[in-house]
Amino acid sequence: MAKRIIIVGAGTMGQSIGRLFGQHGWTVQAVDPTEAARDGFLATVPGSSATAALEDAGQVDVALECVPENLALKRKVLAALEGWCQRGRRSCRTPLA
Repeated sequence: MAKRIIIVGAGTMGQSIGRLFGQHGWTVQAVDPTEAARDGFLATVPGSSATAALEDAGQVDVALECVPENLALKRKVLAALEGWCQRGRRSCRTPLA
């Protein structure tokens, strides 16, 4: 059974984590509003996909946030993920301070 992960935030950390999951057989998708970050993710994580909006993401087994360390941004993303995950998806995330 293939595992699917979505990574919100396609920057350096998201790319590193995506590459690791991809190397272990996971299907990896990134969400990032920045086209340059999405392009970098696609170039760094072979076989991955990327989208600009969480609403456009496909069905996944795990969601992981990797956005910059900005409390307001993290709260916004985590709130969106909470609603998204309530539709039967699981979520991995870092705790807020």
